[in-house]
Amino acid sequence: MNITLAVFSFLFLTSAFAGPDRVGHEVDDQRTFVEIERHKRNYFISGEPNTKAQFSIKLPVKQGSGHYLGYSQRLIWELFTESSSPVTDVNFNPEYFYRITSEGSGIWRGVDIGAEHQSNGGEDLKSRSWNTVYAYLPFKLALGDGNIFLSVKAFSLFGTDKENKDARDYTGWYEFELATRDFFRNILSYDEMYVAVRPGGREGGRFTMGNLEVGMRFKVFSGKSAPHAFLQYFTGYGESQLTYKEKTHALRIGLSL
Repeated sequence: MNITLAVFSFLFLTSAFAGPDRVGHEVDDQRTFVEIERHKRNYFISGEPNTKAQFSIKLPVKQGSGHYLGYSQRLIWELFTESSSPVTDVNFNPEYFYRITSEGSGIWRGVDIGAEHQSNGGEDLKSRSWNTVYAYLPFKLALGDGNIFLSVKAFSLFGTDKENKDARDYTGWYEFELATRDFFRNILSYDEMYVAVRPGGREGGRFTMGNLEVGMRFKVFSGKSAPHAFLQYFTGYGESQLTYKEKTHALRIGLSL
């Protein structure tokens, strides 16, 4: 019963703050009366080996100031396994960033400079946490009817928990994502395909220690409240903080609202 309630609560919340990922510095037209905006991808997907969900919003400290507070939360559930454990790991991710938006007509869209904390709220041997300061640079190129997005995020890890002192070996120090959107407008009201790569190793060159994520989102029906179908494949380390040193191969499908 608790699992069912959690699922419906998550779907309700993500339907209010749905939208594309942080890529692009795009103007958000889905705000509430307190100016809450979408931030990273919001989704609920399930498959092998488990279920994953993410909820993410941001809030301007003062409208037009460029200062933002963000919050993301990722859940890893053994929802449809024999153990029926409701939640295996919860990753909390509050952040602050300052956004500088490019006013020019080039492909560079600006830069976010920020700091974030990530932890799973675990106790004793299950505790995982670290902090980062980062610079995030998005680029956008219009090509025909669609758009190509590229983002690069460089970060420095510090303040690791005693149980994950070696987190830098798996997180590296940068990540990048390439995405395409709206190239199939003639048959779909929205489409997105992306590839996100985070090389591991303290030097950032060990691709065997990082991770790779490939995703595809699309919706057939128009309208802001219409859900996206979402297919995602993940391979590598760090999908969950609790098991950041375990290599994962996951194929999941679900909704991005």
